[in-house]
This record gives sequence, structure tokens and C-alpha cells, in this order.
Amino acid sequence: LLLATALSYLDRQALSVVAPVVANDLSLDNEKLGRLLSAFFYTYAAMHIGVGWVLDRYNLKYTYGAFVALWSVAQMLAGFARGFGELFACRLLLGAFETAGQTGAARIIARTLPPSQRAFANGLMMSGGSIGAMLAPVLMIVLANLYGWRFGFIVLGLLGLAWSVAW
Repeated sequence: LLLATALSYLDRQALSVVAPVVANDLSLDNEKLGRLLSAFFYTYAAMHIGVGWVLDRYNLKYTYGAFVALWSVAQMLAGFARGFGELFACRLLLGAFETAGQTGAARIIARTLPPSQRAFANGLMMSGGSIGAMLAPVLMIVLANLYGWRFGFIVLGLLGLAWSVAW
């Protein structure tokens, strides 16, 4: 769960790290770049209730892994986006699917651990966000400088898919 949370923060911050390069490559003005940077949060805010309902109704082991895989595919597809519209759609999908990250992890912890161990486990899981936030700039800058910004998105998506398979 710590790794999944770290991946979610890596994914959500990847664009902000390479935003100037993406804006230049796709000829985006500040308005379009601002919309791209906030697109994730439109669906992230809107989808928590619906995704929470899904996580409560269906097998949590499979749905949690499926949501990580789906957000990873959205991240990977961002690396193939040819313009603003496609990248915007990828960011909307990323936000929608990532709502399962912390919601599902908290549910898994509540189902598998006794109350006396849940706070520590939630703290451990939530620390993944800080780890991902710390790694995002380093990883994305290195990948973007060596192979281009698109490759960074693809690598992050593949990491999430590998996590899903292991899960």
C-alpha cells in the first residue's frame, strides 16, 4: 500500500515537474497549461463517492489492483498524447482512477488489521505520498533530460502496471 500511494503521488506530480517542457513541445499557453495542471483534481474531487461505492460493493483485492492498473494506463497514455485534448483526457482519467488509492488502502487496512494497529499502518501507507512527492522531481527530470518527457510518463505507467501484477 505504501508503494501504491508513492506511485499515485509520482503520477499526479509528473506533469507539474515537466510542465515547461510539455508546454513548449505542445505549444500550450498559460491558460491551457493551467487547465492541464488542474484537470487531475476535477475528477479526483468528483469521483471519491462513486469509487468508494465500488470499493465497498466488489472484491476489494481485485478492484484495488484494477484501479491502480487503470490509473497506470492513463499515465502511460499521457506519454503518447499528441495535443492538449488527449493529454487533458489522460489527466482526467488519472484523477478519476486515483481516487481509489487512499480510499481503497484505508479500507484494506480496516479490513485486515485490528484497531490497535490501524493508525500505524495508515501512517505507513500515507508516508508513500511524501516518498512519491520527493521522487517525482528527480525521476521525471532525469527521464525527461535523457529520453524526453513522454518516456517519463510511460515509465511511471509501467511501474504501476508492474505493481498491479505483483498485487
